Amino acid sequence: MFRRPDIPRNAFAIMPLDRQRALLRKQAREMTTTRSVSEFLEGKIRDYRMDLDYISCAHDGLLEALDNEKITTSEFITALKPLMTSARRTSDHLKFLSNQRKAIQDDLEELPPVKRQRQGELDVEFLERAYTATICPKVLSAGAKVPKERDEYGRSFNASNFKRDVCLYYDIPKDEFEGHCHVIGSTDAKSIKAAHLVPKSLRGDEIAHLFGVGAIVSSDPRNALSLHYKVEEALDSGKIVIVPILEDEDVTTPSRWKCVLAHEAMRHTTVMKRFPTEDSTKATCTTWNDLDGRELKFLSDARPAKRYLYFRFIITYIHCKKEGNLNFTEKVENIRLFWPTPGEYLCKSMLKILSRSISGHKLPDCLVQERTFEDFESTPGTDEATRGIIVAEDIYQAMIVSIKEPPGDDNEEEEEASDSDSDEPAFMD
Repeated sequence: MFRRPDIPRNAFAIMPLDRQRALLRKQAREMTTTRSVSEFLEGKIRDYRMDLDYISCAHDGLLEALDNEKITTSEFITALKPLMTSARRTSDHLKFLSNQRKAIQDDLEELPPVKRQRQGELDVEFLERAYTATICPKVLSAGAKVPKERDEYGRSFNASNFKRDVCLYYDIPKDEFEGHCHVIGSTDAKSIKAAHLVPKSLRGDEIAHLFGVGAIVSSDPRNALSLHYKVEEALDSGKIVIVPILEDEDVTTPSRWKCVLAHEAMRHTTVMKRFPTEDSTKATCTTWNDLDGRELKFLSDARPAKRYLYFRFIITYIHCKKEGNLNFTEKVENIRLFWPTPGEYLCKSMLKILSRSISGHKLPDCLVQERTFEDFESTPGTDEATRGIIVAEDIYQAMIVSIKEPPGDDNEEEEEASDSDSDEPAFMD
């Protein structure tokens, strides 16, 4: 069992006494004996659940310290980060052990020292070492190799097929040389990406719970836009957002959307250049200033799902809040209807925890009221705070990856598209 992360002394010291006692009580471990491998594994499951309970309690204690202004937002984020990492790791261990318990038990019972000891108490220290040496690597391997998602026809996710499906959904014509970016318009076909709104890496039970569904389907074309790779990079790293255009205060299903620049420092940065052609003798340059406020160009009535666009918008807001991007966050908070369309997009309680865990700040009511739903049936053995912390860690890691990824790097998608190694546009037959 890995060591629980420590709570900073200054944060612990200012917590109410009942919170301090609860943490100390949860931190203590009872040394137990066991007469069977089954009892040992049952104890491991119990310990993992206690660890998650401890993390949830510590999370609430840090929030109390932050709300009482005993620690700063920066100190809160620093103290919470190891708890978020530990929550994800503990959850992975618990899920793997719960799903593979029979096989793990069989493996441990086949170990010679266990087979020799037919009666009496088993050596718990030996079982701990054996569990760590033989089981933990399997958990890490399972985490590194995410099971391939399959669509309704049983096909595994394929980046090339996904691009094709996105183009078909949005009625983007097939063309070997010319592609369509929903923000820029017509552009070079090879520069086009099928950009996920909910990152493909977010596929756990917790993120599905945030949406109130059984699972997030990465291959759903409504979870994507057709974008120039520079625009996709900006969307992934929280530099731009896609928001509905306010046409009528009673509109609940918007058909018009626009791109909004969230990072003012990029305003005069070049997005792309168009060189002279037979039709045009002048070279042109497109900057982010040109794209700020630009309406998206859809070629049919097909639109992305509002819940996925709202998720991307709210995560960008939280990221900007964490980074101190007041130019954007104050604009969102002060404009009465920055996101004018109501809808039950995300789980309210989980979204609130998610925002506090990543940025240290509460979400303004204008982004929560009439845009969230109350929690539905809970996942057994996992409370709302724990789910929120785990999703916060997953999203935090996804943001780090998206910011570090070089623009226009198609290597990953080409590797995934095992049945298409050519440089042809993804929508080509």
